[in-house]
Amino acid sequence: MPTQTALSTLTADSDRGRKATDLFRHAYNNAALDEERAQFLNENRAFPAELRRLIEEYSMPVKAPEGGRILVVRVPVNPGREWQEAINAAGPNTGSDWAVRKVGDQYPPQSGEPKEREIILVNFGKTIPDTQYALDWAKPYGLSPEPPRGVFAIGEHKPQLHRELKRSVVVVVSPVPCSFGDLRLVPGVWWNDAERSAFLYWFDNEWSDYYWFAFSRE
Repeated sequence: MPTQTALSTLTADSDRGRKATDLFRHAYNNAALDEERAQFLNENRAFPAELRRLIEEYSMPVKAPEGGRILVVRVPVNPGREWQEAINAAGPNTGSDWAVRKVGDQYPPQSGEPKEREIILVNFGKTIPDTQYALDWAKPYGLSPEPPRGVFAIGEHKPQLHRELKRSVVVVVSPVPCSFGDLRLVPGVWWNDAERSAFLYWFDNEWSDYYWFAFSRE
């Protein structure tokens, strides 16, 4: 089987990249910065991350919900990874007897080589009534619910995601349900300061504004 390569990406030197940098140059010129403010911009450590966030947000063919946000992450995902191994990498603080460890049979490994994937995270900026609300939002855009191994990969490869989002607590949810103890549940990864854990949550849970839902265009 041939090895699957990472997503192809453009650079600022490509035709489309030069168009974007021309737009930045035009906006910079119109800002009419004096030397002091120009230097402050150059030294502002928050500027590169905020600029990248804007590029990711405005390059997406998906519109963020009103009052919400979209974040695009790219992480290597192994669709065939063993369930417990994926949980341990994503959430090292996950308890050995937690329910999320007992539903791996409902998410069997899939064929395919590990590869970098683009995962779209959506936050609604408010409390929503249940997971179906997020699925209904994604449907018109042709987005698919991201399976748990993709969410676990985010936990593994982006351990500082909550700090990137400037939140003390962040949860990323895979809206692909399973059953456990007669309940309909969805898996997710929880960031809280220095801890990361994998959990199962009620599908019909009310989700507050620190929950993000994972989708893809595959």
